Amino acid sequence: MEWISCEDRLPDIGLKVIGYHSKAGVVDAVRLETERNIKRWLLGGDLIGNPTVTHWMPLPSPPENPND
Repeated sequence: MEWISCEDRLPDIGLKVIGYHSKAGVVDAVRLETERNIKRWLLGGDLIGNPTVTHWMPLPSPPENPND
């Protein structure tokens, strides 16, 4: 998987992705939401303030369960 610049493309609204900012480092399982046409990044249920996400990539597939 490769990082996708937020300037090039944003993930679908509500989709959990791995987000990155060069000063903050990797942010696990963020999602993009909109409120009154304003896009904002959330980590869990909390708004991510500045710095904001600059790059993202899809979450990897979960591991296979060896008990299945």
